Amino acid sequence: MLFSNRIGKRDDDPETTPTTVEKELCLETKRAFNFYSNKQYARAKDEYLAIAAKYQDTVSVVLSEKCHRLELTLEGPMDAED
Repeated sequence: MLFSNRIGKRDDDPETTPTTVEKELCLETKRAFNFYSNKQYARAKDEYLAIAAKYQDTVSVVLSEKCHRLELTLEGPMDAED
């Protein structure tokens, strides 16, 4: 399922009405993305990992890995004395 589909499923058509699980996934994905867009990559990574575990969601695995890389980039190179 694409991320855009998670956000877009909000109409009242019985054929496209999301299930309770899909609604929960949308809310949790939105929360994770809010952390991501605010450059809170560690929090976003944790949220995406929780989503991946709860829903067996491979998209969230990829996004958690991206957050991890961005988190490392923000930390900068490790000092040799650390």
